[in-house]
Amino acid sequence: MTQRKSYSDSSKAGALVPLKPNGQYVLDLYIESLFFEAFLQFQSDRLMSEIDKALEQGDIRTFHKKAKEYKKLQSVLHS
Repeated sequence: MTQRKSYSDSSKAGALVPLKPNGQYVLDLYIESLFFEAFLQFQSDRLMSEIDKALEQGDIRTFHKKAKEYKKLQSVLHS
C-alpha cells in the first residue's frame, strides 16, 4: 500500500522548488527552438551530402532511402 501525501504536504514541497521569472521561460524556449532548428539544419545538410554521394556512385537504393529521410525531415523543418 502506498502512502499518499496530503494537499498541504504537496504544496509545501512545491513551495521549495525555485520558480523562474516569466521572461526566463521565454528565453529557455527560444534557446531550445534555436538548438532544435540548428540540429534539423545540420541533419538536412548531412542527408543532402549523402544523397549527392549516392547519386555519384549510382547507388539508387541509398538515394531513395536518403531522399525519403530528407523529405520527412523537410516536412518537420517547414511545419
